Amino acid sequence: MPIRHTVAQGDTLAKIAARLGSIGWAKIYEHPDNAELRERRPNPNVLCPGDVITIPDPERKEVSVGVDAAHRFRVTRPRHAVALQVTDEAGQALDGWLYTLTAGSQTFEGTVDGLIEHQVPLEVDHLRLEVRRSDDPTARRIAWDLKVGHLDPVDTLTGVQARLNNLGFCCGAVDDDAGPRTEASIRAFQASQGLEVDGQLGPALLAKLEELHGC
Repeated sequence: MPIRHTVAQGDTLAKIAARLGSIGWAKIYEHPDNAELRERRPNPNVLCPGDVITIPDPERKEVSVGVDAAHRFRVTRPRHAVALQVTDEAGQALDGWLYTLTAGSQTFEGTVDGLIEHQVPLEVDHLRLEVRRSDDPTARRIAWDLKVGHLDPVDTLTGVQARLNNLGFCCGAVDDDAGPRTEASIRAFQASQGLEVDGQLGPALLAKLEELHGC
């Protein structure tokens, strides 16, 4: 019978589906019992710790094969699609820079051209992204440590803090503390976007954060 699962920090629908051996994440999200969740979380990739999801019964797959021969079955392991946009302090894309993205035991390299997009193993929780102007050892390098599946919804304080940090308006730790540093970052962001500068989590701020962040 279906079970109820409480989302923990770092959970994604794909991870939950794989861990519980259920049907695909899309069928979980579209299950009738998750209608309220869909209304509160229109982006299925952004859940909040404490959200409760109904997990349908797993689907059984049966294959008829002969008993007088050896058979090989291939299971496709689910992966996360990662899309990263890298900009400088002024918001200009670092197109043409070289990058190295480390995801567990895998390493991806290339040249920044718009979004950096890769499929990474589902079990990977952290990524390391490094960009550099060139292969010259003295060239400027910038690195980020990234958490996969840890972005909270934009209407939460932690979600606002994470997006501000990602957009270069550093408010420090994503700790759900609306202290002076977070308020200063909100004000700086509001001023940069021509919004009313009040340091508050109003609809205009949330909408602009979601627009610029992409989710």
